[in-house]
Amino acid sequence: MSVGIDYGLGRTNIDTATGIRYGCISMHAVTQAWCDDSEAQYGEPHCPECGDSVADTSGHGDDEYEQYGHGCADYVCHSCKHTLDSSDVFPEEAFGYTYDDDGYQAESCLDSDILIMRSPYVAFGPFCSPCVPGAVTLHGDVETACQYDDETGIRAYAFGHDWFEDGVAPYRVYSVATGFEVLPTLEAECGNADTCGWYGRAHGRIYVRAFGADTYEVRYFETAAALAEEWADLVRAVETVLQTEEE
Repeated sequence: MSVGIDYGLGRTNIDTATGIRYGCISMHAVTQAWCDDSEAQYGEPHCPECGDSVADTSGHGDDEYEQYGHGCADYVCHSCKHTLDSSDVFPEEAFGYTYDDDGYQAESCLDSDILIMRSPYVAFGPFCSPCVPGAVTLHGDVETACQYDDETGIRAYAFGHDWFEDGVAPYRVYSVATGFEVLPTLEAECGNADTCGWYGRAHGRIYVRAFGADTYEVRYFETAAALAEEWADLVRAVETVLQTEEE
């Protein structure tokens, strides 16, 4: 598959220490987690009259300065000799949102995307458009995203499985520390977890992981009927892998 064009020429939206690209994902893919945990950014406080920086009074105003408006004396502008309320020195709306915790660094970008600049995890995908030059698009479509791996895509920081409501990322997740793929933790439903590894539902699909010691295969099915139709072949394939490893 095509990885597109690196419009950043290897110089933008990249962690120069690791060579890992920044991942760009739609905010709608992780709406709940982002709304719960990201922090609004309002910038540095400034005087609404002269535009100069203001000083924090820690709640103690200056009696020699006139109060600007009718709020509290949270800040002081020495240029205008005003005390100001917090609502006077910050904009009404945040200019952006950020998340900096649990090994992640991420910020809102464009109108409805998130740029992931640090993460314990990576995924693979194509380069973004010139709007985010050098970054990598983390597809929200499962069928498209899972076609990218270390041979067909560009490595980029990504959110782990726990950021998604179903507990499964729409792309394949790998650990930065080990390089191994990180599989989601789904509740076993099949009663044969020793054979299938895990079996659960996410993104409207049924996921099955079949595994051996170092070999495994992940498949998803649109319906339970489709799973039942292929289940016998899947089990036989797993048994063949396990038998080969024992030999």
